[in-house]
Amino acid sequence: GSSVRTFTPFYFLVEPVDTLSVRGAFIILNCSAYCEPSPKIEWKKDGTFLNLVSDDRRQLLPDGSLLINGVVHSKHNKPDEGYYQCVATVESLGTIVSRTAKLTVAGLPRFTSQPESTSVYRGNSVILNCEVNADLVPFV
Repeated sequence: GSSVRTFTPFYFLVEPVDTLSVRGAFIILNCSAYCEPSPKIEWKKDGTFLNLVSDDRRQLLPDGSLLINGVVHSKHNKPDEGYYQCVATVESLGTIVSRTAKLTVAGLPRFTSQPESTSVYRGNSVILNCEVNADLVPFV
């Protein structure tokens, strides 16, 4: 006899996106996959699976997202910066891999312009310029 193969939907509901963070912050890289039965979610950083069992700063959230608590970043130690992928596996079906999301950690600010002392008449407006390097603009 012939066997009928059925299609099993298996896809990402949410994939991680490029993220900019600062040292000491916590970030969430979102990931969620749909399938029946529920997929097992794992994370890769720079192509290597993360071992989250013994990691005190990174943890897998119930929906599959990755929480990084207290982002570490110094001149010679940048363990959190890199390229992340979410990997969803259903034993009887296979594995799907999310898009690659880049986590960038901004360094110390460099001011490209700073406010200068100025006088203004009461009721008038004044603009005080303060600009930092482009990668920190979201935090100003």
